[in-house]
Amino acid sequence: LLLELAGAELIPFSPLASPHLPPKLDGLYIGGGYPELHADRLQGNKSLRDDIKSFSKAGGIVLAECGGLMFLSQKIFLSKNEAAREMCGVLPF
Repeated sequence: LLLELAGAELIPFSPLASPHLPPKLDGLYIGGGYPELHADRLQGNKSLRDDIKSFSKAGGIVLAECGGLMFLSQKIFLSKNEAAREMCGVLPF
């Protein structure tokens, strides 16, 4: 609501279902959540992960909190007995 009051047009997308970022974004906000519960589906959405990384590398503004920040990381480790799941790779950790 505050972003909209400031004049932002919010364009929803789903990291689980959207194959690509919406076109012509000025910024990207990825809220909290539980990526560890959806790690396989997030890893499987490589086209969106690549879009997010490209958007960030091109200088796009990216704001993320909690689970969104985890989604921007290199990988999520669910347990020592499982392989890590690939995430967006925007952050160096």
